[in-house]
Amino acid sequence: MAGPGCVNSYVIPDLESKLGTKRYQVFVSSTFRDLKNERDRILRTLAESNYIAAGMEFFPAIDQEQFNFIKTAIDESDYYVAVVAGMYGSLASDGLSYSEKEYEYALEKGLPVIALIRENIDSLEPGKREATLETTAMLDRFRNRLSTGRLVAYWKDETELCLRLVHSLARTSKTYPRDGWIKGGEDPETLLRRILELEDANKKLESEIVSLRDASVVDRIRDKLAQRTVRVQFRYTGPADADVNAMEDFTGLETAMFILPRLGFTKPNERHQVTDRELLSAVQSLVARRTKKNEVSVSNETVREIGDMLAGFGLVNLSAYPDGGTQFVMVTAPGFGLVQDELRQMFQQRREEIEQVTPGKVLRDIGSLLSGMLSRRKQ
Repeated sequence: MAGPGCVNSYVIPDLESKLGTKRYQVFVSSTFRDLKNERDRILRTLAESNYIAAGMEFFPAIDQEQFNFIKTAIDESDYYVAVVAGMYGSLASDGLSYSEKEYEYALEKGLPVIALIRENIDSLEPGKREATLETTAMLDRFRNRLSTGRLVAYWKDETELCLRLVHSLARTSKTYPRDGWIKGGEDPETLLRRILELEDANKKLESEIVSLRDASVVDRIRDKLAQRTVRVQFRYTGPADADVNAMEDFTGLETAMFILPRLGFTKPNERHQVTDRELLSAVQSLVARRTKKNEVSVSNETVREIGDMLAGFGLVNLSAYPDGGTQFVMVTAPGFGLVQDELRQMFQQRREEIEQVTPGKVLRDIGSLLSGMLSRRKQ
């Protein structure tokens, strides 16, 4: 069964019928500070009742420039709701409150107006009532103006306010139907066809995402390394203590899987870096394991070539001091990802150590490396 919002053969008939139902945008006008909780309830109620809410929630202190923006929001709305309690609101330069100016503009644009007026404002706490005779008189005049010639509903608490709102909107929308959210007059069949096209495109994108996830960066690196050949020249001591030169081929994957777990994870120095000598030791151990020779010697040139290969695949970072001194090797996050299973096997008796080896720690260590290089330069 498809979830909410899905489009398939099981829900198309229901969706098609719903596409014929308009969604109306409702502009909610009120004072801000004294009706903040009421506004929050109204906006939630409108959303739950399938209306599009509009209002100036982000402008607790309004001015003329913001009022020009408010006009645009009113222009785009289908209905205008005025919520009035015990405050008249901030005054504009012409002596009217911005709430009343919004109301006048809605009338000018011909929007159906719904007035929701608070009963018994004398019972409100002082902070939610006008404090002077002048502003109280202005509020009374505005309340009387709203009460004349239109649908008016009175309320005494948030719950009653929301009930009056929904009932008034239902009645007004039947009496004064508006264009609603299908502004361009598009028919439901056209909208349904577009939704089906978008659903097809979405399925294709989901398929591509799955493919990309399955072929992750580490997986692609692993595949490329498996196709790479690493030729290692080395020397060991043969019969009668004679030096023997030999050569052995490894795959890049075999090389990386053996060397990376041995670079700074088992015995990291204080900076969590390894030197080229430790890289050399790891390469020689790789050769010794394959050839069954106790002691082998690998040239520095060969070690550099292997280091360059690992760096070329983004598995390590290589850095050297400007004076050409010791090279430092740092395993990167992809390098860690490639060998994390190998590390868990190596540390199965010391899990707390392997759990500390994370990509985040690797990135932190790279920062330490760069910091150390800058310090060395200053010296």
